[in-house]
Amino acid sequence: MSDPIKLLVADDHPVVQDGLSSMFARDPEFTVVGEAADGAEAVRLAETLEPDVILMDLRMAGMDGVTAIGELTRRGVSARVLVLTTYDTDSHVLPAIEAGATGYLLKDAPRDELLRAVRSAARLFITEATVKTHLLNVYAKLDVNDRAAAVAEGYNRGLLGATEPP
Repeated sequence: MSDPIKLLVADDHPVVQDGLSSMFARDPEFTVVGEAADGAEAVRLAETLEPDVILMDLRMAGMDGVTAIGELTRRGVSARVLVLTTYDTDSHVLPAIEAGATGYLLKDAPRDELLRAVRSAARLFITEATVKTHLLNVYAKLDVNDRAAAVAEGYNRGLLGATEPP
């Protein structure tokens, strides 16, 4: 058996943080190496504890998740970041992906899905350059120059929002 996946949980709600930590700690494939209550603490702990995967809430008091992800990327932290959120709209998730997150999960995802996603994030590798290339391709297809314009154009075309895409 390989070494356990080292996990850092960053969420400002103690009940959510405790629940996630307990869930992963019960599985021998994972070791919870730390918990953070805001983005700044997550960045500090990530540099010290060197987790493989960080579960990051987007909306936290103090430094939010998107800012923390950008800071982790800027500092060259190699951990994969999975965003854990209650928001499933592209306007909330796209900035996190653009900042360097590997992917995202909804907080109400089933336990097996959470475990599978974290396992996959330890094996998945996508560079920042690859993300930027994909974003530039999206911008070109939508004939826009930046993320905000892409989101606005997506709404205009009915690609984003409460309804299913055409």
